[in-house]
Amino acid sequence: MHKKAHHLSILFVPDDNSRSFQLRMRISLLKVIAGFLLVCCLLITIGVVSYWKVAVMALSTKKVLKRNAELELECQKVNELAAILKRTAEADQQIRKIAGGIAKPKTATSTYPATYSDAELEKTIQARLSQELAPRTGTAVPESRADVRPLVHSTSCNFAWPIYGGWITNEFTMDKAVEKKHQGIDIAAKVGTPVKAASNGVVSFSGWSSDFGNLLIIDHGNGFLTRYGHNSRVVVEKGDIVKQGRIIAFAGNSGRSSAPHLHFEIWKDGVPVNPRDYLLR
Repeated sequence: MHKKAHHLSILFVPDDNSRSFQLRMRISLLKVIAGFLLVCCLLITIGVVSYWKVAVMALSTKKVLKRNAELELECQKVNELAAILKRTAEADQQIRKIAGGIAKPKTATSTYPATYSDAELEKTIQARLSQELAPRTGTAVPESRADVRPLVHSTSCNFAWPIYGGWITNEFTMDKAVEKKHQGIDIAAKVGTPVKAASNGVVSFSGWSSDFGNLLIIDHGNGFLTRYGHNSRVVVEKGDIVKQGRIIAFAGNSGRSSAPHLHFEIWKDGVPVNPRDYLLR
């Protein structure tokens, strides 16, 4: 006995009384079509989800590439700064080489502390005026000092300028009306500019001062002293005999100083005097 195939019949009846027709399909075919549509829907869903994931990854990749470009730009700037620092360091080394080396505080070869304040130095000068570096009664001047000519001091033309090529930025001021006194003159100059002895004399101090940094004091006899402050480097020591014009140091910015310059003082009998009254014109 044969089994009849199952069919699905759909009858279409038009509203205009025209001829009706019938659509008849196998149930198995409908199942195939339904399965096909289901598979299509599933594939479309998978495609949409995959596209969304790819879009998210693409957006993330774009952000990563943008950040990478920013990092490369920053790295380039760092390399440029490193190159500038290298050139600066090389230029600094050349300048230091020309100037004669790095300035280092120099310890005084005396029984005094390693660091002196300005007030302590003033007391030291006054205490040593009549004792140190002057021939005692009955003691001959050593032959090594025979080339130091006696100084005949007046009110002018006794001392040569200790530095050349600079300019005076601060004058001598001891007026009682002025709150902050200035016992010498400041001569602006580049670091490493040679500083010369203003006159013949003997180095009475070569060391570090908390106020003047690398400081030199030269005794010229007859109660005259000269002081040279803020040096980057000194090339003479206590007890050295110097002639006028000899290089004794190099200008700098040591101690309490805001810019490279030489602080120059002249003292007479323990009292600071205006250097302009004694410097060669």
